[in-house]
Amino acid sequence: MIWRNVVVALVALCVSLPMIAAPAWAQSDCPRSAATVGKDASLTCRCSPESLKAGAVFGSARYTDDSSVCRAALHAGAVKETGGTITVHGADGCPTFVGSSANEMRSNNWGQATAKTFAFAKPAPACGLATVADALKPGSSAAAAPTQAAAPAGAAPKPTGNPADACPANAMALAPGTAQTCTCAADKIGGMGFLYGTARYTPDSSICRAAAHAGAVAVAGGPIVFHVVEGCPASTGSDSNGIKSAAWGSPAPKTVVFAHPAPACGLASVAAAPKPIVAAGAPAAPPANVADCPRSMNAGNVKTPG
Repeated sequence: MIWRNVVVALVALCVSLPMIAAPAWAQSDCPRSAATVGKDASLTCRCSPESLKAGAVFGSARYTDDSSVCRAALHAGAVKETGGTITVHGADGCPTFVGSSANEMRSNNWGQATAKTFAFAKPAPACGLATVADALKPGSSAAAAPTQAAAPAGAAPKPTGNPADACPANAMALAPGTAQTCTCAADKIGGMGFLYGTARYTPDSSICRAAAHAGAVAVAGGPIVFHVVEGCPASTGSDSNGIKSAAWGSPAPKTVVFAHPAPACGLASVAAAPKPIVAAGAPAAPPANVADCPRSMNAGNVKTPG
């Protein structure tokens, strides 16, 4: 045990964790280990890409409390190499730990009992697992698994707000169940802003850029209707309507959509989602192959049938 603690401490001294941009709902970096996470307690935090590069890990799906939290999350499949938000759950100790290869990294065996452990699913996976494939999926719960299906059909909630008012930058301050109408200016669509997801977007995503990506508004701007709904376990990026969204591999507490019922989580294309709701006052697309009206009805300006 003393030798292992020395190795863990030396590894920690060699690793630095610079600050990186991250979604607003997860502003705290994860601790190096779960020593401060109590049994039955949970901690949501952020793993930077640098925190995933080094650190000792002991166990499979359920880890010793001095294991690197972020490296264990990578091993368990709770985060990708690009980093992201995770939730760590403290649990009772285990008599022994079995190392394994998972998600392109290797964890170690440990043959002695520990007072407590941590995992990324609740309830915690069984002690002594030899592979993470036998564990409950990270981020899930036996009592309440993350919402993955589309919302049930029914009448769409009536949106509040004034279509002439400018849309909020994002949905961070809005609760699930919110339905709102507003207007996106062209500079809010073509400008800067986070954008994570496809047809269903993380709450820190730019609402107007998401609306254009989903096909709910043209790049020239206009009124939209958006809904804030339940979260998703992960978000998939895609190219759509001239805008590229990014993937986000960790759970989001809520999401933004432009259709009812809400699109399913994890879609790879907006083409697979329900058609966006058209806001009242939105300009209709001109019929195809119809010419502009002439200035006058002079014979020279009007083509006659035949």
